[in-house]
Amino acid sequence: MKYSNLYTEERLKYLNATYDGKYKITRQETDKVNEMIRLFQKERELALVPREGDLVEYFPQNGDYFPQAHIETVKGGEATLCLSSYAPFCYMENGKVRYNTDGGPWVQAPLSGLVPAGITARRFQTWGRRGRCKDGAVYFHTLVRSWIFHEPNPLYGEYTMKNWGKYLIEKIPDPGKKGMFLPVRQLHTLFKK
Repeated sequence: MKYSNLYTEERLKYLNATYDGKYKITRQETDKVNEMIRLFQKERELALVPREGDLVEYFPQNGDYFPQAHIETVKGGEATLCLSSYAPFCYMENGKVRYNTDGGPWVQAPLSGLVPAGITARRFQTWGRRGRCKDGAVYFHTLVRSWIFHEPNPLYGEYTMKNWGKYLIEKIPDPGKKGMFLPVRQLHTLFKK
């Protein structure tokens, strides 16, 4: 993976108009973001294995679909994934990029089940030079690896929310007729997207 486009102050200002309007993007923010990008590159050049910060296209057993699950940590042969994360906060610790992610739900996935799916751009954020404060986040994009994971024994075979949608059934008992139900408000059907 090659990262030839490190950020300039002007490019970082374009991506962070709110921060720049309040606090001004300076060389300090630009250097911090570029150092994080270099650390991303260094980690991913070592080997083709899942790394913290990578994305996973996640297919749970129940047929749901999460196109951009975030790998928060990798430990003991498993990855901790946030299935619907916001732009992860990054910080540097001991020469590595670490994450603090909001969102959910969270799951564990064995690294052996993650299949390479390419390289993709990913949005991250970090605190600017003013630290934690209102509108103090600085956003940036960098390349990460992407992976695919299918939970074993899918309940509906090849049918997932990636290519299909679903409606939920709402079944309401009819109070006047024992064992009967009022008309269904929504039909439970699968439809091709």
